[in-house]
This record gives sequence, structure tokens and C-alpha cells, in this order.
Amino acid sequence: MADILLARSAECMFWLARYVERAENLARILDVDATFARNQRGDQDWLPVLQLNADETRFAEAHDAPTAESVLHFYLLIRPGRS
Repeated sequence: MADILLARSAECMFWLARYVERAENLARILDVDATFARNQRGDQDWLPVLQLNADETRFAEAHDAPTAESVLHFYLLIRPGRS
């Protein structure tokens, strides 16, 4: 019985670490885009973040334009359902 409990705990820790790694990668992408990404006019361009994650369609269902506020809202509050 202890082996089953240990295996279950190990599996949970594996998935937790994987989700934390995904969140860390997304945070790094958002930080880099906020710091460095600019379009030809010098404005911040958030569309590449959506394209990188293939989320343009899902984003368009909830928001009009990819602004800093709307992209952060999308990824921090609306994003469930991704595998």
C-alpha cells in the first residue's frame, strides 16, 4: 500500500513541477515582450505572443485588440483548457 501512495505522490509532484515550468516560461515570454517587443511605429506589439502560443482565435473570442492589459488578462485569468 505504501508503494501505491508513494507512486501517486511522485506523479502529483511531477505534474506540479511541469505546470510550474509552463507558468515560468509564459511569464518569461510576457516579460521579454513587455520589455523589448516593438512594431515599426515603436508601439508595443503583443500579437507575436499570441502567435507563439497559437492562441489568436481563442483570444479574438474574448478580446478585440492585443494590448498589454488584454493579453495579460487572457493568459492570467481566461486561459484554462490548454493541455
